[in-house]
Amino acid sequence: MADHYPVTSLAAALLFASAVLRAPAAESDPQEVARKVMARVADNSGHIQNYTCVETVERDYFQPAASTLNRACSAILAGRQHPTPDMVLKLQGTDRLRLDVANTQKGEIFSWVGASRFDDQFVDNVVHEGPIGSGAFGAYLSVIFELDARTLTYLGTVTYNGRKLMQYTFAVPQSESHYRIRLSEGDRVSSGYSGSVLVDPETGDPVHLTLRTDELPEATGSCQSLSDLDYKRVQIGNHELLLAERAHQRFIGRNGSETENSTTFASCREYSSESTLNFYQDPGPSSGAAATAPASAAPAVPAGLRLVFELTTPIETATAAVGDRFTAKLTEPLRDGRQILAPKGAAVAGRITTMNITYFQSRAGLVGLSPRTVEIKGAKVPLTALPDRGTLFIAGKKSPKKGLEIFLPPRGEYSGIFQFNGSGYVFRRGFASEWVTVFQPRSR
Repeated sequence: MADHYPVTSLAAALLFASAVLRAPAAESDPQEVARKVMARVADNSGHIQNYTCVETVERDYFQPAASTLNRACSAILAGRQHPTPDMVLKLQGTDRLRLDVANTQKGEIFSWVGASRFDDQFVDNVVHEGPIGSGAFGAYLSVIFELDARTLTYLGTVTYNGRKLMQYTFAVPQSESHYRIRLSEGDRVSSGYSGSVLVDPETGDPVHLTLRTDELPEATGSCQSLSDLDYKRVQIGNHELLLAERAHQRFIGRNGSETENSTTFASCREYSSESTLNFYQDPGPSSGAAATAPASAAPAVPAGLRLVFELTTPIETATAAVGDRFTAKLTEPLRDGRQILAPKGAAVAGRITTMNITYFQSRAGLVGLSPRTVEIKGAKVPLTALPDRGTLFIAGKKSPKKGLEIFLPPRGEYSGIFQFNGSGYVFRRGFASEWVTVFQPRSR
């Protein structure tokens, strides 16, 4: 019979069971190491709420060699172990996102990178397309080790990346789970999950975490989600925080398609005592500190005006991401009839709204640019515009040698979509484009 070790945490009493692979007497006590884990995670959860980081997510989209219809998840998951030729996955495309992430008592909150305000809801309130998840910025650790895992099972020691670590496993039923999955209609449901954690016996630090959900409801459009994270301590300000050095999340679709999200963190910083988090949708590209006069002090930009600007900083598609800012300047005055609203050279700023590469017979990419503000009388005035339809065909005819074409965005999007050939392209400083201002919708 296995030995049982009761341990108290912030969330509940956990029960640690020593499994068949028992530790030799010289090894660290599994119960004591488990206590260290709980203390480390609790301390990390307390401090990480004072910090924010830039989160970059690269998404790889895979499709089976032969197109398939939806199948039973049991068949999809079994087929992944021994795929038949028609189910071998091929890379179809990639895209890249960049966001600011912070951790609050509500969980992880997000905004596009550099925005002055966070959205206090789920990440998919910011990212509207493609599979996306949260949890890598501390939430996985706090949910698993402070809320959900009623029982951890000690398996023994393993060697991982040259380090001797202690391995524990856990399983959380749906009835006790705080792991939320979004349904296609927008509602969210809990999912049961299981996984394992490798722990440094000296420090109690989680080093490697794996997690897999139970089979997901049909309304999610997926069969399962798999997560794999490596953690390390990072010095930020006066604290060392446990952060994911790398995080991978795999989404398995019901038609055999899969998407893998690879997440990294950078530019972590501490909130000062004067800092304030505002929980609203970011209306523009500038931060609160960088804003000049309030936009309301300047006239609004009417619809139907000709807008021509050129980039003042290059955009390199090899590193650019959705959410990144771009800067530009007017190459001719912005006029409303005879009135000049903004002179030639006035600053324009916006965000990248599309950044993806497709891999079919030949590689091609799309970059979406959305101008958000123009400087008028010293104020950054909100701006909405679409590419000038009258210049689209001309631009397409002039660009074959560079492989660059311009397309209108899908209905409801306010951005210009530029296509390029190959896996990389540099929109150089001075790249010019022509636009027409449109009605400015009210902020949600």
